[in-house]
Amino acid sequence: MTPSPEHLRMVATANALSIREARAAIDMEAFRALLPPAGRGAVWDLARPFSVKKVDGKYRTQGTSCCGLIASGLLSRVVKLPWENYPYWQYPAPYAGLDIVSCLSLLGVKTSSRRKGRPLPGDVACIGSGLATHVLTCTGWDGDYLLSVDGGQVDDAAHRYLQRVKLCRRHWPSVRVVWTIDLERLAQACPRAEWSAVDGWERVFLAPNPDAV
Repeated sequence: MTPSPEHLRMVATANALSIREARAAIDMEAFRALLPPAGRGAVWDLARPFSVKKVDGKYRTQGTSCCGLIASGLLSRVVKLPWENYPYWQYPAPYAGLDIVSCLSLLGVKTSSRRKGRPLPGDVACIGSGLATHVLTCTGWDGDYLLSVDGGQVDDAAHRYLQRVKLCRRHWPSVRVVWTIDLERLAQACPRAEWSAVDGWERVFLAPNPDAV
């Protein structure tokens, strides 16, 4: 059984909203569980603020920026991604050795789910360019303003500037859009085996407390 498109989007949106206050500084292990597995024998560096510096012509990073990782983790709750259960950088071909944003972009191409235009609730979108590239999960609209759940957000000083998830609002006409992954098309190409009329997908995948979102 595959849920109807409106139910699929409802479930994806509810799951996104359920983690909108997640903070690495509050519960690092719970935050880590929102991300795809790191490489074998490795863990995501969430204990240090994320930063990028250019040294001798090369970019050096500290910590982990989680925007694409959070978006991938949310997608994996409603579709079966090709890299499910694989460690990062060791994904199956053709995703092996690619960063998560590149993996999501290629996934959109391979599944014919990548498009431009306004995302719908549950869709993942990539915006910006270069070091300002960002990935988010759409949760709705307020006129021309996109509402989204975003990983890769920097917390305040009281929380040591670590990674967090936040509900964001952006004026869409002012945003440089790279691509959008259409959730409905992706679910047709990568359905989850767990969707079941017996188990009841609503009970399995709906946010823990949908009334709270």
